[in-house]
Amino acid sequence: MSAPFAYAESDGVGTITMQKPPANGLSLDSMRVLSDALDTVRDEAVPVVVVESDLDGMFSAGGDLSWYEEATPGELDAFAELLHENLRRMETMGTLFLAAIDGHALAGGFELALGCDFRFVSRGDWRIGLTETDIGAIPGGGGTQRLPREVGRSRALKMIVDAEQLSPEEALEAGLVQELYDPDELEAAVHEYARELADGPTLAYAAAKEAVTRGAEMHIDDGLAFERARESELGESDDFEEGVTAFAEGREPEFEGR
Repeated sequence: MSAPFAYAESDGVGTITMQKPPANGLSLDSMRVLSDALDTVRDEAVPVVVVESDLDGMFSAGGDLSWYEEATPGELDAFAELLHENLRRMETMGTLFLAAIDGHALAGGFELALGCDFRFVSRGDWRIGLTETDIGAIPGGGGTQRLPREVGRSRALKMIVDAEQLSPEEALEAGLVQELYDPDELEAAVHEYARELADGPTLAYAAAKEAVTRGAEMHIDDGLAFERARESELGESDDFEEGVTAFAEGREPEFEGR
């Protein structure tokens, strides 16, 4: 039996692939495998990671209900804790995480996508949303916190209460995803963008992500001070020197991530 997630890396781009038929259900085992993949991303300082699915028409339907029925209370608690930990790591690491969604992303599957920095989707007859209230629960993987930060409190609450499922086009209009592609273009487009990012000023990308993420959790004065501190640190980097020099010389910069 294959692992629920597979991790690979090439040319500075990591790929986390969900591969657990029939719906990439999330369980304690899958969260442990994801945690190991994130350890590798951290240890190898991978600048960009694509999160995608190997299943046709399915990103992830969320929690594996068959596993839920057999899990002990301790296992359920461990799953919830590790799910929160993994998504928070993705949110706060210097790595940029790109979700390539070409199928249903529901409940915990959508929460996984919300833990990514950017979400790219394909056109198709599939849906995206937090559907936990349909079974008498609420989003337990950070959805009640991250969705309002994306679309606002009232819009997010209505989506959660109604267990609303959006089409790819509706998700784009709501600002939940950043780009919409034809199905046969999505994978290549996302990986091409990931490679472009990996060849770019990755130190600046990491600093920008940190400033935006942490700044949103601070008073604006503290956020501005944090921004200035990160900008000052970047000013001492080789990449900044290379960027300024390349601009003066009228050539493309060659960043090295240091």
